[in-house]
Parts: sequence; structure tokens; C-alpha cells
Amino acid sequence: MKILKNLINDHLYGNTLWLIADSIMLTGFGFLFWTINTRLFSSEQVGLASTLLASVGLLVALSLLGFDIALIRYLPGFGKKNDMINSCFSLSGIIALLISVIFVLKVDIFLPKLILLKNGVFGTLFIIFVVFNLFSALIPSVFIAIRKSKFVFIKDLIFSILKLVFPFFFVFLGAYGIFSSWMISVIIAFIISLFFWRYKPRFRIHKKIVKKMLKFSVVNYISNFLGVAPGMILPLMITNVINPTTTAYFYIAWMIAMMLFIVPVSISKSLLSEGSRIRKENLKKKIKKSIKFVFVLLVPAMIAVVLLSKYFLLLFGQEYSENAYRLLQILALSSIPFAINKIYITINNIQHKINVVLLINLIVAVGSLSLSYMLLSYGLIMVGFSWLVTQILVASFSTIKLIKIKND
Repeated sequence: MKILKNLINDHLYGNTLWLIADSIMLTGFGFLFWTINTRLFSSEQVGLASTLLASVGLLVALSLLGFDIALIRYLPGFGKKNDMINSCFSLSGIIALLISVIFVLKVDIFLPKLILLKNGVFGTLFIIFVVFNLFSALIPSVFIAIRKSKFVFIKDLIFSILKLVFPFFFVFLGAYGIFSSWMISVIIAFIISLFFWRYKPRFRIHKKIVKKMLKFSVVNYISNFLGVAPGMILPLMITNVINPTTTAYFYIAWMIAMMLFIVPVSISKSLLSEGSRIRKENLKKKIKKSIKFVFVLLVPAMIAVVLLSKYFLLLFGQEYSENAYRLLQILALSSIPFAINKIYITINNIQHKINVVLLINLIVAVGSLSLSYMLLSYGLIMVGFSWLVTQILVASFSTIKLIKIKND
């Protein structure tokens, strides 16, 4: 109990544990959410709802402008926190409003299957949902920056519980019932989260604050997109080159592997927040603690996934266990070099070396996607191999740099 108390009281460890718990909780409730909806709605309705949710996610990603990372970097040491928060929310909100309006007006061109958005009521609700999803995506960065990651967990817990309830009441809406259940839960959880700390929402854009953050945020905006690009593009590539069934095997294996990636991602966010508020000479201590914490948590989990991959995949069916377990094992092994790269990227963010961050993510994205495309005809396992090799090559460089930082 004493060890657990000390971990929670340490800001780096405490924030990380809350973020890891949050990611695991979201994943678990996500599985349950889709299990419920596949029983309440037809497969076509589930497919349309997934497309709607993916569309919102894409529009939000385009609207963030990198402010989610910039808030973690700059907010800890900034005096007028409300001004910075309001500036980020206001500017990103305007972008979200504009691009979602354009999307709705041109949806018959972009995604003809979502023609229902041409309906005035559905289209307006869709736009509102995009804006609130943007705000919901930004607020965790604020909580992390002010060392209140437990609020991220509470907000997402409220969202997760509510989204399990609403589908039963919205069955008559079909695909939009699933979509509305998700979105209404997001809005309610976000509004409640505003009462967690002293914050006064105002529609204001302070030019000096935005200018200070813009270069850092824009480069991270591009960099973050590159970071998630493999997970977004690989399913499309596999479907086109092989078939949708193989894509399903990949998706499930990737989803389980993402559970391992949660550890370094969460620790990196906490390190970014802590490193942004301390002196250079104390940064080494935080880096050492972060690396140690990553391996203490990650190595046992990785070994478990490698040894038990067949059994984990049996939860989704025998065919997944037979066709995806090797891929899952390779993806699990990649979590170690992935963690090293994530820590090194975070250090460069703290030191404001954003060009290095961009370069690393560019190499990983282009390298893994190119290699996957060239080797995909040899089977799905080569996708995992391509991802692993790229991560190892980049991690070799990152390790050398981390050793140099330690010895300086």
C-alpha cells in the first residue's frame, strides 16, 4: 500500500497511472459498446454509424491544429492559463465549425452513403457534435498540464457509462441512434468536466499567445498525423491488395497491440507535462524515471501477449486466433522500440526541437507503409515485420541519443 501511495503522490507516476487506467477503461467499454449495438442494430446501421464516427474523428483531427500537445507543453509554466485555454478552444472551434459545415454541404461528394446529413436537423446536429468532440479532445491536455489526470479518467468514465445506456432509447433512429448515443455522451461528459477545476470559458483569441504556440503546435499537428497514419492507412492498403477479411484480422491484432502502446504513450504525456515545468538539470532524473517505469510496466505485459496471443484472439473467434496470432506477436515485440522512440520524441518536444519530432514520425510512417506495401503480397505477417523493422531502426538512433543525454 505504501508503494502504491508513493507512486500516486509522485506527479510523473501518478499522472501516468491515471492515463493508463483511462486508456484501458475506454478500450474495455468500447468493446462492450459495440457488442451491445451489434445486437440492437443491423450490420448496415452499425457500418454507417462507424463511418459517421470516423468522419467526426477525421474532422476533429484536422481542427486540433496541434493545440492538444501545445497545451501540455506551454500551459504548466504560463501565468494566465484561462487566456491560453480559451485561445486554443476558440481558434480550433472556428476551424471545426467551418470544415464541418463544408463537409455537410458536400457530403454527397465526399461520402454519398452519408447523404442523410443533407437533412437539415441531422446536418446541424452533426456540426454541433464535431465542435463538442473537438472540445472534448482538448480538455484532457489541460488536465494533464495542471497535473490532474484523474479528471481525464472521471470524464471518460462518465462518457463510457452513458454511451452504454443511450442506444436502447435511440433504436428507432437506426445508424444515427448509435452515433447520437456516442455524441450526446461526449457532450454531457465534457460539460460536467468544466466543473472539475476553476475555468471560465470565454470566446477569445489572444494573438500573442497563439503566435507563441503556433510553430510548435503546427509541426506537432503534422507530426501527430504522421504518427497515426500507419494505423489509418494500413487497413485500406490491406483491403485493396488482399481482401476485407484479412483487414479484419489485422484490425483486431492491431487493436490488442495498441493496449501495449498505451504504456509509453501515457508516460510520455506525463513526462512532457513534468519536463515543461522543471529546470534542465532535473530533466535527466525525470527521463530516467520515465524509462524505468516504461520497462517495468511494459515488459511483463509484452511477454504475456507474445505467449498468450492465440488465447487473446480466441475471444474474437477461432479464425482470428489461427490467422492473426503471429502478427500480434510481432506487433507486441515492437512495443519496446516504439517506447524508446516515444520517450525520445517527448524529450525533443520538451527541448522544442520539433523538427526532430517531425522527422522521426515521418521516417516511421513512410518506412513502415512503404515496406508493408512492397511485402504485403507475401502475407499479413509481413505488415507486422515492416512495422517492427522500422521501429527498431529508428529506435537504434533514439537509443544512441538517449545515452548521450544521460552522459552529458
